[in-house]
Amino acid sequence: MNDAIIYMTRGELRELLRSTVRETLSERPQEKPMPMPPKPAEADELLDTRRACELLKCSRNTLFSWVKLEIVQSVLLGGKRFYRRNDLLNLVSGRKGRAKK
Repeated sequence: MNDAIIYMTRGELRELLRSTVRETLSERPQEKPMPMPPKPAEADELLDTRRACELLKCSRNTLFSWVKLEIVQSVLLGGKRFYRRNDLLNLVSGRKGRAKK
């Protein structure tokens, strides 16, 4: 194999690299963009304490008491407490919420 040394300016090298990258990218088959993850069903939605209280029409203290009495199940994420909308709707309608784990 014969080695060769090519002299060029920075600008020429930059343009050579840009055109090579453009050609390489245009030759690749187009990839489909990643689909967005589906939004959770409304029933699976997690509500923060304020929104849970609005849904249940109760105070924060009442909601925390219900959590302590295990009437309402909550989920801790990142140090914050959330409530499953479906569980709260079941509580309002008189059905039993999610089973304890």
